[in-house]
Amino acid sequence: GEEEDIWENWTGAFWSYYNQTVSEQGENPPPKKKRGLCLSVNDKLAIRRYIATMITAGLLPALERRISTLNMNVSNAKKGVKNVFKNLLFRGKKDTGLSNASVHGFSGVSTHGRASFTAAKSVGGEPEVRYRFDSIEAQVRLLADTLFLMRDYEASLSMYKLVKDDYKHDRCLLHYASVHEMMGLCYYLLDPYGTRYSRDFFNMMETALYNYARAAEEETVAAGPAIGGSSGGRPTLAPTATRLATRLCLVLTSTKQMYNNRHMEIADLLASASSHETPLGAAVLLEQSSSHYFQSGMYRKYAFHMLMAGHMFRSAEQEQHAFRCFTSALYVYHGGKWDELHNHLRSSLAAQLYSMGRMSVALQLYAKLVGTTGGGRVSVRSQQKFLSHLVEICRGFKDDALIGADRMWDADDDDGGTKKSNDKSNSTVNAFEDVLRVTPDAMRLLEIPNMDLPRVLDSSLAVSVEDAAVAGDRGATLTFGTVSPGTESVWQDLMCSVQAELRADAENNDDIETVIDEIDKEKADLAFLARSKERAGASAAAPEVRARMEPLTVKFAMSNPLSVQIQLSEIQLVARLTSSENGRVCTSEGAVVIPGKEGERSKTWSFHSSRKAFIMGDFTRTSPTKGDDDEDGDKPWVSPNDDEEGPFFVVDKTNLAVDPGTSTEVKLSICPLVTGDLEIVGVRCKLFNELWVYHPFHVVGPLLQNTRMNRANRARGESYLLKSKIEHDMPSLTVDIVPHGGKGDATVLQGQISSWTLRISNLGTAPA
Repeated sequence: GEEEDIWENWTGAFWSYYNQTVSEQGENPPPKKKRGLCLSVNDKLAIRRYIATMITAGLLPALERRISTLNMNVSNAKKGVKNVFKNLLFRGKKDTGLSNASVHGFSGVSTHGRASFTAAKSVGGEPEVRYRFDSIEAQVRLLADTLFLMRDYEASLSMYKLVKDDYKHDRCLLHYASVHEMMGLCYYLLDPYGTRYSRDFFNMMETALYNYARAAEEETVAAGPAIGGSSGGRPTLAPTATRLATRLCLVLTSTKQMYNNRHMEIADLLASASSHETPLGAAVLLEQSSSHYFQSGMYRKYAFHMLMAGHMFRSAEQEQHAFRCFTSALYVYHGGKWDELHNHLRSSLAAQLYSMGRMSVALQLYAKLVGTTGGGRVSVRSQQKFLSHLVEICRGFKDDALIGADRMWDADDDDGGTKKSNDKSNSTVNAFEDVLRVTPDAMRLLEIPNMDLPRVLDSSLAVSVEDAAVAGDRGATLTFGTVSPGTESVWQDLMCSVQAELRADAENNDDIETVIDEIDKEKADLAFLARSKERAGASAAAPEVRARMEPLTVKFAMSNPLSVQIQLSEIQLVARLTSSENGRVCTSEGAVVIPGKEGERSKTWSFHSSRKAFIMGDFTRTSPTKGDDDEDGDKPWVSPNDDEEGPFFVVDKTNLAVDPGTSTEVKLSICPLVTGDLEIVGVRCKLFNELWVYHPFHVVGPLLQNTRMNRANRARGESYLLKSKIEHDMPSLTVDIVPHGGKGDATVLQGQISSWTLRISNLGTAPA
């Protein structure tokens, strides 16, 4: 059969590491060779007998002789009443005058591959040793360690107790902490399940960590700039005491019985031990402490220490570990009242992803940050860094930026979201992809949605008919009253009066009382209809009926949440209009460019009821004409410049500079050119004249009062504020009263008779 490799169990880890290193260097690892094939069965048995004889005849007797000799020396020097009184009377004379720094020494400092440093105070170039091998303290410690190696934990514990007071009196903190660590291990091995010595074990470990920390402080101060301790920052080289404390902390976290039901205490010890470590060591300890905070139910402390671990990993140039820590802490602060900490986490994570080259996710975080950092809580320098990184990603990494922008189409995408909103986001992006699929010449530009810069207050939205031209053209000749667009109540009163007079005339009854009765009956019918609509709720609501070629004005509040000025250009409305004649759709949603006639792009429109100049909106496109035999999605979309019907709607544009922390009212206009269903979906603009930004409008519908369940749940219906039903051309009448002949004073006296002219103007597109 196949021969067995007798050394595989002992050299497997080494050869795995060797093969991995060779592969990373681009070389082929050597073929695996079996070792020990030249040994026969008798050879193996002979080697086994030799090892057994060496242990029984040489090693074990030598250990017994060492224990016996050391026990005799310790008994003569430390045990008995005479030795107790002698130690009490003459203990102070053993002081050699060495400082604490020279006692501890620095010869064993771990530097992660760097050269170790030594204390300045030495004899003959060698560090001074506090306890020589022939001193009684060194012999007691050697005896205790030998008994611990032989698993005689009770005898070993008694020896550690015998020597610990000497270390404490001599202020040898490193030795004192090491003895307490070994005593704690003895308690644990004597009682692994913590039924008798759990309190003693934890006290020993806590004392050991405390003294390790004190020893590390003294070593750091004594070393000075050699380890970076005098500057107040993290040391570049960890002292021996710090490394011993770190090792002890990792031992505590590796055994479940050691920290069972003591997660809070262990977490505090780990966090305190990280204060003197290098960035990498501190990151490991902080991450371990955060896991214990999480298991103890302290989720805020878990997130905070995980965030600090991420910062330490980043300082140690461990990018992947820093990213993992930041993302682990991000979920805790999401959706709570800790907005500042949440933003701090997102800024740290964004910077980490930016340095790692993961630009799509970094774009999402930076886009969310620039819209939420307000109130001066983030410095101007940090805000400028956010904007510069955002612009740099959009300039140099367009493909990654487009992937990140697609993920932001979900309005609730703030480190989470609902399935409904995610489905809506996917359908929006899929609609853009369908246009690109069927239109060969189309291309998509980068546009960032839902960035909240500038911040648009959706609750301030108001839609009205364009009336600026009325006030401007007639302001010079207006002599009586003020310009008013009229109210719906006045119009209803006029309609009631007209309908009542028509019915009275149909009955050949000119009595004034009959007309008044008809008016009252008409008002009662209207009140009944209003109550019926209110009971029906949103089902009875409908979009407002508008006239074709009648400009509409949309007003809303826009603010700058940053502490730096932002420049906005080409601010315009984004809309979608479905024609009632052929069902074609004209929309400007999404930054999809379809090449068209260059000369038609600069065409402008003007209307009687507005002084503004209207142009076709950016990224406007029209769906193909569908025939009876055409399959859906086969024909390409077209540019309105190349279409016979032209654009279905036109918009106006404006530029704006928003100062830091200010809010302004923006008025934008849109004019439908065909009949159909118009929906205003959002607003877009250019940030710093190079980055397209889009904000979709979110309008809350009215509360439903038609059922008891809807009233209890505060259910809301659909909002029709931004939806309009575009009908055929309609007249738009304005009425004014001026003195006869255009001359005379508008002020008249009581009882005076004067001649006035009723001037009626039609600013609409249809005769009246």
